[in-house]
Amino acid sequence: MSIASVLQEAYANDENGVQPRSTALDEKSWDIYCALGEKRYEALLVFANSRPAATVRWQFEDNALYFSRLAVRPSFQRQGIATLLLERLEEIAHQAGATRLTCMVRIEIEKNLNMYLRRGFVLVDEHSVCRDGTPVRTGHLEKRLV
Repeated sequence: MSIASVLQEAYANDENGVQPRSTALDEKSWDIYCALGEKRYEALLVFANSRPAATVRWQFEDNALYFSRLAVRPSFQRQGIATLLLERLEEIAHQAGATRLTCMVRIEIEKNLNMYLRRGFVLVDEHSVCRDGTPVRTGHLEKRLV
């Protein structure tokens, strides 16, 4: 199982009919492999019980660690893996001298938004992007690091 397959399984479960569907569902292993090779971002693939369970990618911009595509396979959700990933991202950010974590989240997927808010993130901006002719409400979240 690859990063792409973890993403696809997790996002297919999270979206549950939300339209338009996430572009994460269209990502292929080769695209991710190339992006990692070109150092466009870095990524973690987390294993639990010797099985791929979760993934996240990140890059640094404007003194912040911006992360995206945090995904936990449904069979591993609600076990604290997302929290562990966020804690690891904070460690990486601290080591690099970044002062905040940032991400974007689809507002209509409330369980994802609420998960970040419970972990100290703040909604700093909200906007809509148009995908496939449909507006998608997106929130920019930020967590200041101490």
